[in-house]
Amino acid sequence: MAARSADARDSSGILHVEHAGREVLLVGVRGADVIAVHDLSPEGEARYRGSFDAGYWPRHFAVIGDRLHVGCERGHEVRTYALADVLALAPEPEVGLVQELAYASAPLPSPAFVMPA
Repeated sequence: MAARSADARDSSGILHVEHAGREVLLVGVRGADVIAVHDLSPEGEARYRGSFDAGYWPRHFAVIGDRLHVGCERGHEVRTYALADVLALAPEPEVGLVQELAYASAPLPSPAFVMPA
């Protein structure tokens, strides 16, 4: 895990609500290069759980089946994570720590959008 802090140049790229037994909000943050995981209460209130490294400039991501695919625009790759690993992300043990999850990677020049084939 590496500590990172928020930067004025950080920007969110995409939001996604996953319904896999519980509602989870995933937020791609370019600059910090993470996907932030938030748990949603039944009332819709978001509570930050933690973040994981999503590659250089996570431009877009999509949940397809049991996988989360992330287009890392400036990293020139698409990363694929097991959705179960993303949903099981442990609460952030210390402010600013970014967790690492196992992923598969495929090279692709500047992916800006991810969708099912």
